[in-house]
Amino acid sequence: MQRKVIVLCYHRINTLDLDKNLLAVSEENFREHLRWLKGNYDILSAEDDWESEGRDAVVITFDDGYEDFYIKALPIIEEMKIPATVFITNGKDVSNRMMWWDELEYLIYDRYTPPYLHLKDEIFDYEWSLDCNENKDECYKQIHFLMKNLISSEKREEWLNQMWLWKREKRRLIDRYKMLSDEEIIELSENPYITLGAHTLNHSALKNRSIDEQQIEIKDSIRKLENTIRRKTTVFSYPFGVYGKDYDEIANGYCEENGIEKTFATNFGAWNPKDGLLNIKRNGINNKNIEEFKAYLKWIEEA
Repeated sequence: MQRKVIVLCYHRINTLDLDKNLLAVSEENFREHLRWLKGNYDILSAEDDWESEGRDAVVITFDDGYEDFYIKALPIIEEMKIPATVFITNGKDVSNRMMWWDELEYLIYDRYTPPYLHLKDEIFDYEWSLDCNENKDECYKQIHFLMKNLISSEKREEWLNQMWLWKREKRRLIDRYKMLSDEEIIELSENPYITLGAHTLNHSALKNRSIDEQQIEIKDSIRKLENTIRRKTTVFSYPFGVYGKDYDEIANGYCEENGIEKTFATNFGAWNPKDGLLNIKRNGINNKNIEEFKAYLKWIEEA
């Protein structure tokens, strides 16, 4: 009997006071997730042969490469002897900086915020009121959309620098948003339970980038990761990851050209052998308790 494989997509294992994108799962809930999965499924790595026969399986993946994976998730993974894959975004020195949506979250919501935000450059000129949480939410949503879809990574950096000046703070690393260092990535690459994959340089929606930009984002992120860990990687996950909306077959072609054997989306559902090894469905996990988690897995199985 051919198995189905349910791929789970985590981001962070942590408890956060501020988490606008619902990326964090508590250590307690993560431990309960793994304990239940271990008792009910085969647990495979991203690089395993999924087409062998067996009972239904799960694959545990983490996107982006937050440092709390190393600090909080890894000890639980090692304790339970469960494989996991981490997809690394590696375009800038993120060990000393942050992912762009985390900077945006801090700038709009944390500590002192002026009552108005005015973003202006040679093309764009817009002002938001930030006098209440509802307006802050709308501002965050709109700028997130623009940064994800419509402006270059260079322009994104210009806007973030402008916002730090607006907030009257020096641009710096906020500890709760720290990413994996190269040293931690190298150590993870030597861990028998961990597979590392690429996740672009700058975490933008690839479909909205030029052909040249897509090629650079994919190829250079793969090569940079391989140069860091001194071994090949054969797995790649797409930022945001909705097939047809955030990326398409152009990106898959560049992945295959650069030695990638499996590409991972974020479309909902379970994988079947007939689906092939590109555009593999993945299912996002937020901070669900164990009963919510079990119900969610059942929903995926039945979809």
